[in-house]
Amino acid sequence: MAQPRPTGLGRAPHDLRRLLLAWALGVTPVLAAYLAVWTTGAGRFDVAASGHGGALLAAATVLVAPYALLALAEDVGWRGLLVTRLAQIARPRTVYLVSGVAWSMSHLWLLLFLGGTPEGVARLYAVVMFTIGTTALGSILAAMQLRWGIWPGVVAHAAVNAVMYHFADPATATT
Repeated sequence: MAQPRPTGLGRAPHDLRRLLLAWALGVTPVLAAYLAVWTTGAGRFDVAASGHGGALLAAATVLVAPYALLALAEDVGWRGLLVTRLAQIARPRTVYLVSGVAWSMSHLWLLLFLGGTPEGVARLYAVVMFTIGTTALGSILAAMQLRWGIWPGVVAHAAVNAVMYHFADPATATT
């Protein structure tokens, strides 16, 4: 199987279909994960805190833009440099896994030292779930980088953060 060509910073953000797919790949898993939390009773959906749908609309659209700037700054290092260099010496699956794990480990301090563990959730459980989720996301972003360049990954990363921080987290109450 031919290895994808490392794309560095990639093409200009002109392919709207790829950007929309990346946006959907960012928004959908966050909503699916929180829907599972709300329907299983692990957390309660707080209608008032959700903004009655307005918060979701804002988070999934206009609030993606400021997060895109933050994601670009982060993704230039992780995907623009690390992934493209790893792709020169390793197979794609190895690149996805190694970069995903490294990216996940670099985010653990958020959970451990900034109070990112939800109330009532065991710290070890939170760390394991967080590691699985961020490793998966980092791997998906690495695959996007190798196939399409940096811009779709930036959009997906920004969509994840915007929807999670401005809709899903605030709309979730402890049970």
